[in-house]
Amino acid sequence: MVGALPAGQLNRLVAELGDVLEDLLQRAVVVEDGEEADLHARSGNERAPSYKWVAPRASSGAARGGPVKAVVTGASSGIGRALCAELVGRGFEVLGAARGEAALQALRGELGQRFRYVVADLSKLEGVERVAQAARELGWVDVLVNNAGFGLYKRLLDHTDEELVGMVMVNYVAPIALARRLAPLMRRGSVVVNVITAGVHVLMTKLPAYGASKIALHYATEALRRELKPLGIRVVAVYPGYVATAFHERAARPRR
Repeated sequence: MVGALPAGQLNRLVAELGDVLEDLLQRAVVVEDGEEADLHARSGNERAPSYKWVAPRASSGAARGGPVKAVVTGASSGIGRALCAELVGRGFEVLGAARGEAALQALRGELGQRFRYVVADLSKLEGVERVAQAARELGWVDVLVNNAGFGLYKRLLDHTDEELVGMVMVNYVAPIALARRLAPLMRRGSVVVNVITAGVHVLMTKLPAYGASKIALHYATEALRRELKPLGIRVVAVYPGYVATAFHERAARPRR
């Protein structure tokens, strides 16, 4: 059973992910086939489950030149928003992507010049390309965090075709499409992070379409890891438990 992650533990999750990214960016390690490089929710204390970083084999690497630049999707709330703040606090330059411009503007006001944003709807390929174009303007990308997620509390057969297509686009197609577009901008030692869900290990009866799309991303992450390895790009999967964010409020109402 995967325990819930209370809102108070959100900062802990993003802090650990920040540690992971800084550690990886400081060394030129390439994950070997079969090795894990993921952040898993660990069952146990239901009120405050711990997270275990399963690290790849360490190796030395040359220091990276220039500022560290990250692209984070789903940046306007929840894990994405907290992660943007965490990375900016560590000196990263961050490009945040989300649909809501007002929330992104507010975040820019809080985080300052190290944070820039792009308004994009990742349920459409045009939105994916908007993010990619904004990333190209950075010059290079060291970290891509595919965090945006979309789910609805509905039975599988109660979803409309449009809802199903949008869910698959945001949760599965967009992360792969962004990785393909941004890989040419990523230097050796860069990192792609796919935020999945601990729910891929169980049947998510209240979010079945969401769970199915995340299982697809889980599978694709393993393939992506192998395909990007020759380029020196690492792929990390994050499997958080339940996190008390606005996702669940939005999931209870139709997507507009």
